[in-house]
Amino acid sequence: MGSMIRAELFKLRKRPMTWWMLGIMAAVTTLVFTINYQIGKHSTNPTTARNVLNNALLPNGVHTAVSAGNALWGTLTIIAIAVVVGNEFQYGTLRTQLAMGLRRIPYVLSKAIAVYLAAIIGLIIIVAFGVGLSVILTAVEGTPLTWRGAFGQEFWQTLGVQLLGTATRFALALFITLLARQVVAGVAVVLGYTILEGTITSILTGFGGGWAKAVNFFLTPNQRAISYGLDRSQNFNKELFSPPIAVTLLVVYAIIFFVVSVAIFNRRDVKGAA
Repeated sequence: MGSMIRAELFKLRKRPMTWWMLGIMAAVTTLVFTINYQIGKHSTNPTTARNVLNNALLPNGVHTAVSAGNALWGTLTIIAIAVVVGNEFQYGTLRTQLAMGLRRIPYVLSKAIAVYLAAIIGLIIIVAFGVGLSVILTAVEGTPLTWRGAFGQEFWQTLGVQLLGTATRFALALFITLLARQVVAGVAVVLGYTILEGTITSILTGFGGGWAKAVNFFLTPNQRAISYGLDRSQNFNKELFSPPIAVTLLVVYAIIFFVVSVAIFNRRDVKGAA
């Protein structure tokens, strides 16, 4: 299994898609820091200018780097697993590899583990890149390099929420891709769900009562329930599960999607859908 994961990581490193995704996240991070810095330098409101500029400088710049890195990371990770797995069906390479004696379960496990591991490495690189930008801007401003509070609970909790929430959607994308044997299906269904989820949960929350409690069985509300600094006095947060329950539910969803994905792949025909 270890050799198969290393082989998949090697293939990911050779894919232009991997570097394009990393470049996109780096561009977004650069844009976020540039906007914050420029507004902070040119805003006519002194209070706004100071607050926004602080987002680009240390120690707040570390949290800005995490937020910027998370902006597209989950979406790109979902696209990556759908492309890596779906293309094996659509190009017919999967059938050839299995005919050579590769076992199905280790095959799909190695791909899933490699893609998610590569995604985590990419996120670390982008966060480090953002922190580097913050260090540079802090030096340009002549402000002391202060790290106090930069890597506290907010930093680790925000990363943990993103990793867990994305893992659940990642497993869902794997499930849909293997079920449909297509790249487009895996991407479209998960992204479509993510877009519609906000509308559906808002409507249910507006109904109140038992309807409002039903939002707890969606993915994003459980991510919000374990977010740092959540204000549970707000109407749309009152009915959320407690953090331990929310974490447990997300983990259970991820395991279910993943186990079903492996079961489907192990039993069905591997010919790509038309």
